[in-house]
Amino acid sequence: RGREDGFYDFETKYLDDAAELDVPAKVDDSVAEAVRGLAIRAFHAIDCQGLARVDFFLTDDGPVINEINTMPGFTTISMYPRMWA
Repeated sequence: RGREDGFYDFETKYLDDAAELDVPAKVDDSVAEAVRGLAIRAFHAIDCQGLARVDFFLTDDGPVINEINTMPGFTTISMYPRMWA
């Protein structure tokens, strides 16, 4: 989650440490299962190896893949390592 207006911008991500991370995500179990299944299918569809982070938009019509990040950030402020803390 980003700013109060809903935008997750450069400043929120890198400068002011205002980004909030909800792990596990605050979504219904059915949504979590759908996203998990789509992430696995997307990972295999492009023959990923090792690790990747699959980002989604949750829409009224269901989850939509935004991107597959095959090298997510590993800095002290990156979300990927914070998910495992």
